[in-house]
Amino acid sequence: MDQIELKRREAKCIQESPPACTAGCPIHVDVRGLMLEIQKQNLPGALKILRQKQPFPGIVGRICDHPCENVCKRREIGGSLAISALERFCLENQSGKMPKAGLIPTKEQSVAVIGSGLRGLTAAYDLAKKGYKVSLLEEGDRLGGELWDFPEQQLPPEIIREELSVLEQLKVQIGLNTAINSQDLLSLREKFDAVYLSFAGQSKQAAELLPEQGEVDPVTCGTALAGVFGGALPGNSPSGSIA
Repeated sequence: MDQIELKRREAKCIQESPPACTAGCPIHVDVRGLMLEIQKQNLPGALKILRQKQPFPGIVGRICDHPCENVCKRREIGGSLAISALERFCLENQSGKMPKAGLIPTKEQSVAVIGSGLRGLTAAYDLAKKGYKVSLLEEGDRLGGELWDFPEQQLPPEIIREELSVLEQLKVQIGLNTAINSQDLLSLREKFDAVYLSFAGQSKQAAELLPEQGEVDPVTCGTALAGVFGGALPGNSPSGSIA
């Protein structure tokens, strides 16, 4: 391809709007910035861009169904950029452990997050990063929910454990083997300023806890119980199809 055609395609990629790959990503990763840092062989800089949007890049990068590649403009002229593979390359060629979380001014408000699948984990992380007092409640004996169902060669257990360790750095209070029923939910609402059900709007469990089939307002994410909020609409989770 000559340089003139290449420039034309590049201009079409943006058109004063976010690139199609970023717009197609459920969490809007700056894919162009990521590619530029990798091209400069600045892998720490590339990983920093990933961490801006992905609190658990080692997990998400291994299970994401990479919708960004389906809308990449380069697909029209011979194939999409291998965005997922390049993210994985960036992650696997970094040395050292997870960066330590910085000191965060603590807010007075407290939030209970119920369920520790990827949605619940991300909610707990984001809220704790903003300084809220967060308690993460999981009915099983370990955090991660369905993350542990992925084949070990795709998502090694040590990656899950390593990346979730950041929650302890952020002083998230973790309660395992904690099943929640409708009465427990009312009690939590009294104790905490807000309660977030990571599985609301999409599961039988939510229907049992909430009035009306566990419905979640698509705009506010509120439920029929004041102060109780639900997970994002299906398809808007950090990994695309993984709730």
